[in-house]
This record gives sequence, structure tokens and C-alpha cells, in this order.
Amino acid sequence: MDALSDSAGPVLVGRDAELARIDAVLAAPESGPGLVICGPRGSGVTALVAASAAGAEARGMRVLRTVGVEAEAGFPYAGLHQLLRPLRAEIETLATPQRDAVRGALDAGAADRGRVTLATVGVLAIAHRTAPVLVCVDEAQWLDGETRAVLTALARRMVHEPAAVVIGTHDRHALEETGCAELSVDPLTEEHAAALLDALEPDLERFVRARVVRHAAGNPLALTELPSAYRGAGDGVLLSPSPPLTPRLEEAFGAPLEALPPATRNALLHAALGDGEMPAEFTHPLGRAAVIWLASPADRQAAQTALADAATEPARAAWHRAAAAAGSHEAVAADLAAAARDAAAAGSYELAAFGMRRAARLTPDDPQRSRRLVEAADLAYEVGARATSDRLLEAVDSATLDTVGQAHLIAVRQRTTPPHADDRRTAEVVALAQATAEHGERALALRLLWRAAAEPLALDGRAEGAAAVIGAAEDIAGDPRAPVVLSMLASLATREREHDILDGVRTHAADTTAPGELALLGHAALITGEPALALDVLARSEAGLRGEGRLTMLGQTLTLAAWAAALCDRWDRAETAGAEAARLTVETGLPVWGAVAQTALAMVAGLRGDGDTAEDHAGAAERVALPAGASAVLVLVQQARGRAALSAGRPGEAFEHLRRAFDPADPAHDRVSAPALVGDLAEAAATPDQRADAGRILAAVPDAEATRLRVAAAHARLVLAEDTGADAAFAAAATAADGCSAFDEGRMLLVHGMRLRRQRRVADSRAPLRRAATLFTTVGATPWAERARRELAATAETSHRAADEQDQLTPQELQIAHLVARGRSNRDIAADLALSPRTVGHHLTRIFRKLGVTSRAGVAGALERLG
Repeated sequence: MDALSDSAGPVLVGRDAELARIDAVLAAPESGPGLVICGPRGSGVTALVAASAAGAEARGMRVLRTVGVEAEAGFPYAGLHQLLRPLRAEIETLATPQRDAVRGALDAGAADRGRVTLATVGVLAIAHRTAPVLVCVDEAQWLDGETRAVLTALARRMVHEPAAVVIGTHDRHALEETGCAELSVDPLTEEHAAALLDALEPDLERFVRARVVRHAAGNPLALTELPSAYRGAGDGVLLSPSPPLTPRLEEAFGAPLEALPPATRNALLHAALGDGEMPAEFTHPLGRAAVIWLASPADRQAAQTALADAATEPARAAWHRAAAAAGSHEAVAADLAAAARDAAAAGSYELAAFGMRRAARLTPDDPQRSRRLVEAADLAYEVGARATSDRLLEAVDSATLDTVGQAHLIAVRQRTTPPHADDRRTAEVVALAQATAEHGERALALRLLWRAAAEPLALDGRAEGAAAVIGAAEDIAGDPRAPVVLSMLASLATREREHDILDGVRTHAADTTAPGELALLGHAALITGEPALALDVLARSEAGLRGEGRLTMLGQTLTLAAWAAALCDRWDRAETAGAEAARLTVETGLPVWGAVAQTALAMVAGLRGDGDTAEDHAGAAERVALPAGASAVLVLVQQARGRAALSAGRPGEAFEHLRRAFDPADPAHDRVSAPALVGDLAEAAATPDQRADAGRILAAVPDAEATRLRVAAAHARLVLAEDTGADAAFAAAATAADGCSAFDEGRMLLVHGMRLRRQRRVADSRAPLRRAATLFTTVGATPWAERARRELAATAETSHRAADEQDQLTPQELQIAHLVARGRSNRDIAADLALSPRTVGHHLTRIFRKLGVTSRAGVAGALERLG
């Protein structure tokens, strides 16, 4: 496809297959029929026709164009006039009968169709003497009948002529049988639609972007036009299930309606507003939208009233009656508010936000109107419509709100304002939560308490009221193992509750499918120190939140997932989730969560050996967290910087970064999260004083059940152990660090191998060093792998790949073999390496043969023997 790729035509996303078909026609026009490109309006037919013209010109072909125009469809040979106008000189060289036929057609619109067809073939043959010819037709459905007939005959004849024909049409039935091959233009995939939208509107608000992708349904014209339709739209339009239309979209999707009788259009309006209540199917979402958009207000009101009267379900009747209502109407508003709450409970948050806003507008008086405005603002914020949420809050008269209303207003406003970890503020929050629960709003009360306990800003472990917050939460929830309580416990409790937290997470995660609960459980697992458990739970939450359109919580969940993935050697996943989270949390007004996502990106970049990128991310996080007093986030900043320095071989610098997390006077100190850094601190300790300091800190770290803290302490003990007890120290560390990540295992092996080499146990050092290099290579920790190989080279073994059996394995086979040895299933390996399970199975068959084993367990043994 070089000619098309290098041409100056339009850049098309997701149309490689279509462009390949076009390129084949242009490359060998004499070897086959032309091409009819057919698709609905806005699907990209015109763009593909333009691409064919540009590709032909790039090949040095002469392009003859004609475009059907609806207003000229009644003028005979109007389309042919466009096509042959550039060939006036060639026409004059035709034989007299043919020349006269063409002149009659072009000048007077009257001529014998057969002679005109022969003359057209003749003039194209003359044109072809100087350069190959492409006949390029667009909007063929609007061509006049005479031109269509000539082109149809021409296309049949061109099968035997050295010229190409490309015809674009939105109505295949408008053309007779041409003998050309057909190319049906399908909607873009969601992935390609998103890529096109990103190219067209890179700064589009995520909330609007999601709606555009959904409503466009792969139609390129809709992807181009809908952003401008939403730009500047009112909040009612932004939240409405039916999208706004631009004039171009009205023409594309509404034009077919004009020819329909009024009764038919009215029936379609009922079907469009009924959304499944009547037997009708729209081929595209914007077809439904056009029916609604182009109807008069009176017709829409009448249809909504009729649908409300006919509805058998109270909720449907409430939606239709509210849409038909004018002015204020409390009874209608109350029914709609209840229906909106039901929609939220069912996971339809966008619809709920739209309904609650409408209910507030129908409410005649405060305080009920302000309470519904707060609810609408909360729902709008949940789906990522932050500006709409802010505008709804501005309309609230807070002085009229009761206790529950005040609590809800505070909960909504708190989402974008920093919490305060002082006793007075904590006592106020606990009192308000208890009062709110007494009014029957337990979920709202627990939201207030969670905010005080579990937000990144509150993870400083210094709040004196932590016990009061947890006690109140357990009382209100009625279950000390409720997901929201477990999340708070993980953030504020001592290690004495660690077992209860993890057991509760595993129990609830097996029983619930609610995305919000899964997010809380994932948070609890990650903070407690079980990143693998957290990653699994958060993946389920992410899928549900995407389905419900809850962009705000999705950003938080992706932030947690990025860190969990970073700690589980899923670094590509960490980068993907972290990058999306960093964008999404900023868009939804959660900059501190965005800073946490930045620290995950910094961590991965540093371990990969990209120190500059690591510092860019760490600096971005610090600029948000430092003025906000987010000490827990600053701990993550220091850990990322410390690991980046360790990766670069600068232990002194690493120690300075990491030590700050353990200094109570430092802004980067956090009692809860600092212990996870003790292994890094011990490894960075290069001087006797630093090692002594690290030893004192290690001694104060309590024993932990959770993997992350257990591994950190085990690594610290291994690093700080005396050389004389190398084997015993490594055995103890390996036992304590059971279940650790490949990267952490590699670090322990590297420490052990280096220690053995220092003791002149050169032969003994090779196996752990070789294994460490392999593990680091597998996870992508390039500087660590290089360090292990340097240590190995110092033992007079030049490479960890020296064994003959391992040399037989390709790099990917070696990677798969090590994952199998760690107990990963084919499906897990496929997900990690972006392969299909079938491909992994094929690789595994070859691995078995090369290693001379017959089982997965045999792979582990073979690799162990090879070191």
C-alpha cells in the first residue's frame, strides 16, 4: 500500500483492509473489475473515494472525477459532464458520430445513450494513451439516471480496458449491476473510533469523549461532529441519553425522515422516545436521536404523555411524565427522583444523573429542590461531569438543608477538597456521620467516615481520632468486615487487625460483584500489603465501573491498580493503568489521586532504568502532594526516587531519599506506609552508620502477615545479615518471602550471590546470580539484569545463558518457561505477554521437547538445575 500511504490524501484510521482493496485495484486496473464502495452516510465512503484518487495521482494516473448532487439528479448527463469536462480536447479527436453524441449529451442533455456510452469508452481510451486513468465517482446515488446508466455500462466494459473505476455510494440499490467488486464499509471498531477521536479532539473532556464514542457507534462523521455538538451544550443536553446533532448530522441521519408521512414519523417518535417499549429497531443511535431532535416540542410532549399513560411500570411512567411536564410539579418530581435512585442502584449512573437533575428542576420549593440538586451533582460527578456537578452545587441553598442534606453536600464537596487530619475535624465528621446514620442514611454516613480515613491525603497515620472513626464505622455498618470498614481499617489500623482485613477481603471478594465494593476491597488489600490479591479484585472493579460509566471511581481504581501491577511485575499494565489514571483523576478533580498514579509510573520507569522519566513523574507527584500535606503520597515519591537511584547504582542518594519516610519530622513520613520501604533502605545502606541506622528501623517494624511487608522485612534482614551466616540468612529470607514477586526474588538472589562471591565461594555464587539475571530480564529490570551479569562475569562465567539447554530456548520461550516455573497458567501467561492461550500452548510444547521434560513441574526442575 505504498502509493496510498505516501499520497497526500486523507489519513484514515482503522481502514487498512479497505485501503488494501483500493490499492489492489490501482496497482493492476487491467487485471480485474473496478470497485464499488458502499456504506451508510458518514461511514467514510467519501474519504475512501478521496483516498483512491490521491493514491492514483501518486501513481501517476490521470483521475477523472464526478460527484452526484441531489439538486442535479433531474438533469440528464449532469454527472457525465463533470467527468468528461477535462477531456474536451480528446473528445474533438473522436469519430464524428461519437463526438456528436458526447456533445449532445454534455451541451443539450439529449443523446442516444448507447452512442454516448461508446463515445465515453473511446475518449477514455484516448486519455489512457498518455497516462493510466481512474474514473472516480462519489455520491453515486444522487447521479442523474442517464449518467448512472453510462457508468454502469462503462464499469462493465472497463473489465477489459486498462483503466480503473472506483464508485462510492450510500445506496447500493441505486446502481444497476456494474460487474465491479463491492467493498462494504463497516463501522470502526471501538478501538479505532477512540484513536480517531483522540486525533481529532485530543483535549476532549473524558466524560464527553465516552458519550461521543458510544453515540457515534463507529461512524466517522459522528466522531467528527459530535464533539462540536456537545461543546457549549447545557447540562440537560450533556446528561441526556439522547445526543445533540449538528446540521451535518441532521442531514445525514434525518434526511430519510423528510419523505415519510406524518403518521409514520409520529410512530417513529414514539418508538424513539420509548426506547424498547415499542417494536422498532434503529440501525444507528443517531437515527433514533434524529427522530427526537427533529420533532417539534409539541410533538415530543404529546408522545411522552401518551407513553406515560400507556406505561405499565411505574418507573417508566415517571420518566415519560417528567419529560412531558412543564413548570414545577412536586408529585412528578418525587416519582422521577425515586426512579433516578433506582437507576443508580441498577448501575445506570448517567441516566440517574439526568433524571435527578430533571427532578430538581421540577421541584417547586426548597429544601427539597436543594436536596435533589445535591443528589444530581453527586451523580454527575460520579460519571465524570465535573463542570456540570459544580454548576448544580452553585444552585444549592445550603441554609435550607437538614442534617442529611448538609451531610450529602459536605460529602460531595469533599471529593475535590483536601481532608484534615486534626482531632477537631475528625470529631465533627464522626458526629455528623452518626447523626446522618440516625436518619437512616447509613451509606452516606460511611462515605463521610471513609473520606476521613482512607483518602490518600488522610493516610498519614497521625490522626488521633482514628479509633473513633473506625469505631463509628463498625457501629454504623453493623459489620466489622464490611468492605468500607475493611478499607478504613487498612488505612488506619495497626497490624493487629491485618489477618482480619485480609480474610475479610478474600471472603467478600468471592461473594460480591458490585464494582464499588470491589474497589474498596482492592484498596484494603493493596494498603495491607497483598498487591496480587488487590490486582485481581481491582480488575473486576475496573470492568464494572467502565460498564457503569463511573469515571471518577474508575480513576481511583486505576490508580490503585497501577501500584498493584507495579508491585506484581506487571509493569506494562502498571504503565497503561497509571497513564490513564493520571489523566482521568485530574479531569475529575482528584489531583492527589493523580499524584499517586504518577508515583507508580515513576517506580516502573526507575526500575526499567529510565531515571529521567522516573524523576519527571516523581517531581509531578511531589508538586501536588507537598502543598497538600499528603505524606503518604510523599512516601511513594521517595520510594520511587530511592529505587531509581538503586537501579542507577547510587546507593548513597537512594538512602537519603528512603530515610525521609522514617523521620517523624519530615513531610514524607507516614507511619502506616513507611515499613514497606525497609528492604530498600537496608539495600541502600552503604556505610556502617547507615547499616546500623537501617537495623534500628528494622527492629521497630512489626511482624506482618501480608506479603509486601513480610518480603520487605525479609529482604532487609538478608541484606543486613553478617557474611559468615550467608546460607542461613538466605534460607531464612527465602522462607519468609514465600510468594514474593519475581523482581523481589531476583534481588534476594543477587544479594546472596554477591555475598557468596565476596566469601570466595565463586562456584556457589553462580547459580543465584544466573537465576537473578534471568528473573530481572524476564520482568524488564534492565539495569538490575546488567548488574547481575557483571557479578556473574566476575566469577569467570560470561553469561547466565551459558547452559546448552537454555541456549536452545528462544527469548520468549525462556520467558514463558520461567513463568510456568512460577506456577502461572497458560491463560495468565497469555495475558501477561499479550499472546493467545493457544500460542502459549504451542511454545510450551517446544519447551518440553527442548528441556527433555513431560510436565509443567518438570520445567521448574530443569530450570532449577540450570540455575
